[in-house]
Amino acid sequence: MKRYKLFSGLLVLGIGLALLESRFVWAEEEARYKIVMSKNQRLCTQVRDVLNDDLAQYGAGYDPRKFGATIFSDIAWTPIKGLEEGFNYSGAVAHVDINNDGIMDAVVRLETHAGAGGMIGVHMLFVFKDDQYPKLAQKAGDLEENSIGFVGPQLQRGYEFRALPQKTFKGVPGLEGKKYYEGLYTALFIHPFRFHSKTYLLLTQSPDSPAVPNWALVANYKHGKVREADLALMDDLCYLKLK
Repeated sequence: MKRYKLFSGLLVLGIGLALLESRFVWAEEEARYKIVMSKNQRLCTQVRDVLNDDLAQYGAGYDPRKFGATIFSDIAWTPIKGLEEGFNYSGAVAHVDINNDGIMDAVVRLETHAGAGGMIGVHMLFVFKDDQYPKLAQKAGDLEENSIGFVGPQLQRGYEFRALPQKTFKGVPGLEGKKYYEGLYTALFIHPFRFHSKTYLLLTQSPDSPAVPNWALVANYKHGKVREADLALMDDLCYLKLK
């Protein structure tokens, strides 16, 4: 049995941490997601507006009421109750055509915690053929091996935003002058959603993440196990930046 390994560290590109102390401060500074790259303006605008509505109502940090808009609630998640149902983990499952190929999939989403003291929430998404669930998805240690698709925190190089120009490190010892892509380099939250009869993925940095700026990605998941940005596996449609 393959033991599932949680990553032990968080890679953060950029300099400085900014912690907002209250919803009042957040609202006062009028922080908003802005579209930095768009291949589908209607889609990107809709997601931006939903994210900004959540910011205005619930602030910057974790709040269970977030991601309640129709585009998210159109996907029904059923809790996995662990040992009570023959699983050795808790999570949720949705039956949805995750890659828009006309075939229903079973998508398992887990939330775990990483970082110092286990304070950073992390999502992992595992894709199974609908008829493989729940038989091949009952043990957490086998999820990645048995699944036909995966998106999650074991991104070896983070998720680089390769549709943006590279930047150059400045003032970072050991990295001075080297090129890099901005992107998602800390723990991820993953929210599949439906828009105009198609399924997309929204990846954001965990609300517990101290990364600044904070990024969000809207992507069209195609197939396979996504461990880094790869157009053959997942097509980036929108980059949104929050700071």
